[in-house]
Amino acid sequence: MKIADKLLEKGASESEREIVQFGVERLITLLIGLAVAITAGLILHELPRTLLLLFVLFPLRQYAGGFHLKGKYICAVLSVLVLIGLILIIKYLTIPRIISMGAFLLGSLAIVFLAPVGNLNRPLDEDEKRVFGNRAKAVWLIETLAFFILWFIDQPYWNIILLVSVVLTGLLVTIGYIQQKLHIGEKAEHV
Repeated sequence: MKIADKLLEKGASESEREIVQFGVERLITLLIGLAVAITAGLILHELPRTLLLLFVLFPLRQYAGGFHLKGKYICAVLSVLVLIGLILIIKYLTIPRIISMGAFLLGSLAIVFLAPVGNLNRPLDEDEKRVFGNRAKAVWLIETLAFFILWFIDQPYWNIILLVSVVLTGLLVTIGYIQQKLHIGEKAEHV
C-alpha cells in the first residue's frame, strides 16, 4: 500500500495525500538517480569525485533552476544520463587552464544574472525568486571561491568538478530562461 494512501486512511485530506505522494515519488526518483550515479562512479573508479560532483551540483542546480523536461520520468532518465556523462568528462577530459577559466566565467554570468529561473512545470513567484536567487548566489559564491583556489594552486583533478557544475547549471539556466521567454511570448500571441 502506498504511503499516501495510508495517510488518507488516517484522515489526511486529498490535497495532503497528493503532496505526500508527489514527495515520495520525487524521493524515490532521486534515490534511484543517486544510486546509478554512485554505481557509475564506482565502476569508473571515480567515487570520491562523483560524490563531490553530486555535493556541489545538486544545491546549485536546485536553487538556480532552469530547464526541465515536461515529463518527470524522462527528466529523471535524462538527468541520470547527464550525470554519467559528467562523470566521464571528469575522468577523461583535460581542459586547458585558460579555457576552464573562460567556461567557468560564462556559466557564472548566467547564474549571477539569470538565476533563479522557473520552468513550465514550476513557475516561481516573486518571493521564491528572491529566496532562491539569494541561495543560488550564495552556493555559487562558495563554489567560485573553491574554483579559484584550486585554479590558482593548479589542481585540475578537483577543479573540473566545480567547472562542470557551474557550466552545466549556467547552460540549463540559460535554456530555461529562453524557454520561459518564448513561452511568455506564445501566451501573449494567444490572448
